[in-house]
Amino acid sequence: MPQLNDCRFDALRAQGFVGATNDMLLIWAQIKEYLTYNPDTGIFHWIKKPNRNIAIGSIAGSKTKRGYITVMLKKKHYQAHRLAFWFMTGDFPVDMVDHINRITDDNRWCNLRQVDAVGNQNNTKANNVVVGVNFNSWKGKWTARSTSVNNVRKSLGDFDTFLEAVFARIYWENKNAAA
Repeated sequence: MPQLNDCRFDALRAQGFVGATNDMLLIWAQIKEYLTYNPDTGIFHWIKKPNRNIAIGSIAGSKTKRGYITVMLKKKHYQAHRLAFWFMTGDFPVDMVDHINRITDDNRWCNLRQVDAVGNQNNTKANNVVVGVNFNSWKGKWTARSTSVNNVRKSLGDFDTFLEAVFARIYWENKNAAA
């Protein structure tokens, strides 16, 4: 196990990890020692054997029930999309890391972005193909909502048909795009 005065920590601090705690630096040093990330494919590979059952060069991680890739190292699970953000920026993701195309195991760098909870929620399919429109089973109507403006979402109304809700959403987008 690396010591806190290890020269790798000085190198990490020189790379911009100024605000990182020693524990974070220790974890980062261990992860970089074991894994490599390909931003074009979104896949992590082992560059050091974490245990005797895993070969160097093999793909790291497994898919969860929700479809995300997690990597286990030293009995701790790490979400691959958060690791990818970490590898590419050198920063610990403060907020959520969102899959732009909504495919949860697509961890290519071009498909990831850091967003707050509202931004992440805006990129959900819900139960249809139009973002911001979903069926409210309690009301028995289609609901249209705006995207986040200053972390506030506005209801655009409840509608009898899906098309009415979609038109309300498109009208709102066009009206606010011009502003």
